[in-house]
Amino acid sequence: MLVLVFNTSPIYGELIDEYDVTVDEVDLRDYKQIEIMPISHQYYLITKARKSSFSSHFLFAVIKLESSFNYKNISYNKSENGNILSYDRGYFQINNRYEHWYAELAELTQYDVFNPYNSIDMGIAGLEFYRRQAISLGYKSEYDILRYVLNSYNMGEGGFRNYIKRTGTMNRAYSNIILKTTKEYEEE
Repeated sequence: MLVLVFNTSPIYGELIDEYDVTVDEVDLRDYKQIEIMPISHQYYLITKARKSSFSSHFLFAVIKLESSFNYKNISYNKSENGNILSYDRGYFQINNRYEHWYAELAELTQYDVFNPYNSIDMGIAGLEFYRRQAISLGYKSEYDILRYVLNSYNMGEGGFRNYIKRTGTMNRAYSNIILKTTKEYEEE
């Protein structure tokens, strides 16, 4: 099914973006519905989830923690003295220092992290990359693979490997929250 999505300015009502995306026919009654997330975005995410290694419940849980379902969300990463070091944007909170890399993983030649469809593509591509990394490192259980994926996505792969060396554990609140939310979505 081809969907033409028009985003208009909430203040002036003029057309600001037009996206031409292809989505699967989806009965949303079969999926967790996110009232504050536009239906066209949910269709797109579910379509992409079907073609990925991740369930839509899992991807919705990532977006919930990352951006609270706000595709225009911006979070600033600051130093101890308050200087802005970098910023994360969009549904999947793609960091400005790595957005070109995420776009490359998603095979996007042009992108906008505030475009919800680009953000979904980039986020899933990044998660898939970290999944391949986890498997290549010998992680076998789906639980350990997902913890590796999530924590590498959140703090960078090198940062997460250092965390494991320093603490001797893969447990972090970030991955625990997303995995718990995923389970809650699956049970609804």
